[in-house]
Amino acid sequence: MNLPKIEGYKLRGVLGTGSCGTVYLGERAEGGMYAIKLLASLAVNRDVLGLSFVRIGRKARPATILDVIEYDLVGSPQFIAMPFLGEFGTDGVPVPASFGSLCGSIPESEAWEVLGKIASGMAFLHREGVAHCNLSPSNILYVKERGRLEPRIVDISLGWLGGVHRMDLDPLLPYLAPEQAITPDDFFKGAGLRWDVYAFGVLAYELITGRLPRIAGYAKRVRDQQDPHGVGLPFVLDAEDFLLKVEEEQDIQWPWQAASHGDARRRKVIEECLRIDPQKRWVDLREVEREFVTVENEALSAQLDSKARHEKRRQRDKLVKTRIFSISACFGMVAAGGYGVHLANELAAEREQRVIEESRLRDIIAERDQKLARLRGELEEAQQSFKQARDQTDGLIVSFLDSSEEIERILEGRQLEGALDFYEQRVAAAATETITAVSIQDFYNLALLR
Repeated sequence: MNLPKIEGYKLRGVLGTGSCGTVYLGERAEGGMYAIKLLASLAVNRDVLGLSFVRIGRKARPATILDVIEYDLVGSPQFIAMPFLGEFGTDGVPVPASFGSLCGSIPESEAWEVLGKIASGMAFLHREGVAHCNLSPSNILYVKERGRLEPRIVDISLGWLGGVHRMDLDPLLPYLAPEQAITPDDFFKGAGLRWDVYAFGVLAYELITGRLPRIAGYAKRVRDQQDPHGVGLPFVLDAEDFLLKVEEEQDIQWPWQAASHGDARRRKVIEECLRIDPQKRWVDLREVEREFVTVENEALSAQLDSKARHEKRRQRDKLVKTRIFSISACFGMVAAGGYGVHLANELAAEREQRVIEESRLRDIIAERDQKLARLRGELEEAQQSFKQARDQTDGLIVSFLDSSEEIERILEGRQLEGALDFYEQRVAAAATETITAVSIQDFYNLALLR
């Protein structure tokens, strides 16, 4: 097999063939593996592609946009060189790492995280006035960092747009906005950003569900009709038929219920992306990114509110228990006083004696009230003493950490044992309670003391 010659690269073999050209695995003399895309001249608008490279290169790119190492849009062959992202199988065959192979196989929560990063990368492109026009799972590569999938966007401005004379629309068709498929020249009227919004919606739906939201299998059916013998006849798009099939599936159906309110909100964002009328979609991916961030912030706020409500409920329950104890003691004293009055009434034969007993009962009630007041004061003092003990112990730890002296010169043995006992009791008590900032501090202080 005769491979093309690219100066500075040694081509090893074919990685794949797409609508815009063929991708080869290449190697440079100084090392490193690269994906070299040789462009089919009639399938590329070189002016648009070159302008996109210039606009992207004006600012530091986010990691989500895969670096273009080198490109040549005027020589022969025309090519784009990027780092190779993928693995080599046991047979040595390179396999690119694209999300096309992961659709429907990753948890929805992880898929939303990936989509948020893709939306952020696309928002960067749209801020720079660059439309992708070919957004699909196969054009989103990935690397794994600390066990997480990190997306990398490729093939920017290599899609169905004005100035492209011949392109195989078969693999692109499910991701094309209806108006993009019919009037690609509208790219020069600024329509490309809304095309990307639609394509992002298709990509998101497929990544989560493993299926297409609309016209699944349409391209295959048309090709079977136009080329029943599979001789390779060009794909001819019937605009009216295509629009009719798309419009037959206005509403977007999800195969299962959203797991949370946040996921339901994100699905609504995707449904807005998939509007057939471009004027009803988001203007560009910057709006989608903002919606995702809003949903994420709302979810975080709700989580914090839930924790705050739980802590407030726990404190209220403790207060109720304290009040019940006080009321029970009060009722006990009242009952005792009432019983005393009852006995006095039975034994008293004269009115004066009853007056004396009633006076004595008032004294008992007054004494009871004084006791209750004293108990409340003792409770407040105990709470204050507890706080002071805690602050002193925390301060002891701080002074220990801040001191450069030996521990023997700071703490006596029994002081250290007392501090350890204090925090061990606190930690044991917190084991059955919800973790709070205070209990985390207790765990931390106990660890330092040990």
